[in-house]
Amino acid sequence: MEDFLGKFGHKVKEFRKLSGLSQEKFAELIEVSPTTVTAIETGRNFVTYATLKNICEVLNIEPKQLFDFETTDGLVENSSLHKIIVHSKQLTSEQQKQVIEILKTFK
Repeated sequence: MEDFLGKFGHKVKEFRKLSGLSQEKFAELIEVSPTTVTAIETGRNFVTYATLKNICEVLNIEPKQLFDFETTDGLVENSSLHKIIVHSKQLTSEQQKQVIEILKTFK
């Protein structure tokens, strides 16, 4: 079980860092203490369903991405894409349309 918890915690930490969140801000957003975030990321604790749901919402990921231990390099390969998605969600609809038009120029 330790190996599972460690791998899961590592995934949470990688996605948190990709999103540019400190442990403190992440803890606030997922409604747990910073100590709990540390315990999750180091594999000492697992999460409740509510916390898992909050983690996925805050990080803008599907739960299955946290449990896919086979692909560890995928995060690095897709980190730019993940950042684009996270930042785009914070834009207005009109701003998102502008970003799309800008991205189309790179074909």
